[in-house]
Amino acid sequence: MMQKSHPPLNADRDLLERAMRGPLPLAVDTSPLAVELSARILQAEPGEVRLSYRAGARFSQATGSLQGGTLAMMLDFGLAFAALSLRQPGGSTATLSLTVNYLRPALPGVYEVHARVVRSGHRVSYAEATLMQAAHVIVATATSPLLNS
Repeated sequence: MMQKSHPPLNADRDLLERAMRGPLPLAVDTSPLAVELSARILQAEPGEVRLSYRAGARFSQATGSLQGGTLAMMLDFGLAFAALSLRQPGGSTATLSLTVNYLRPALPGVYEVHARVVRSGHRVSYAEATLMQAAHVIVATATSPLLNS
């Protein structure tokens, strides 16, 4: 007797599905890094997400500003979640490359990423994201092609 196969689990995709149904905000508890950054989903709809983070001093460099990789990481989470929100249950996405533009120094504090898919193909999606600090001051932007599976 053949058993019916089920799509593999993807905890991030499942979390996004819950977020798209509400209520929000919803803690991102699917990875230790997201937990460390106190990541929260503020908005989720197919192809678009808003996430918030709290980046503490432990993510700073010697000058006191956040290390650039931390900013890239927050942007990458947003880009991946936006693309993942268009995948079917069990689907996945992976960053193929990441272009980040740093616009100003960022100090430890609360940040928000707004990410959206600008084009979604069968195999590759293209997304863009903006990272903002308080009062919606943009500190960095990013674009990325993402592999869909």
